[in-house]
Amino acid sequence: SALDEYLRVALMLGTAAEQRGDRFGLLLFHREVSRFLRARNGKAHYAACRQAMFDAQPEPVPADFFELAAFLRSRVPKRSLLFLLTALDEPSAAASLEKAASLLGQRHLPMVLMMQPGGVAPVLSSDDGDLYGGLAGHLQWRALRELEFSLRKHGVRFHMVEPGALATRVLSLYDEVKQRQLL
Repeated sequence: SALDEYLRVALMLGTAAEQRGDRFGLLLFHREVSRFLRARNGKAHYAACRQAMFDAQPEPVPADFFELAAFLRSRVPKRSLLFLLTALDEPSAAASLEKAASLLGQRHLPMVLMMQPGGVAPVLSSDDGDLYGGLAGHLQWRALRELEFSLRKHGVRFHMVEPGALATRVLSLYDEVKQRQLL
């Protein structure tokens, strides 16, 4: 499932941070924050993060990003790199993130990544012959591109990634932030 892929990528990111001696934390949320582990480093902390991820269960509710932003403002005072691995193909989730973008981008460096849903692509980018399906996918692709531009105005970077390339993209963004010393 998408949750399994997001958790796998989060574990890889935690491993990369641990190897580089960086602190990392974990926050799991849907309508409200269900689990929060403050940024630390060390093998015991990595094990605690891993266990929290193994215990995670998908919730059939859209994410409340405004609640997330309020939680982060009160609990994470230092500027931090945030990787938000989520799905925004649900319009209510995208609208929630758009409302919370200014709060997230004021203090932190948020990177929102989602796996590109099947069929979501620019019009005429595939030859499957399904014109109506292609148009529907294009409309959804365009809405996500507009969301990307809106988020960028508030300092939130959004990336829609092919499902098999998510881990590579997250790790390359992490390395880019480290190399450019954006924090």
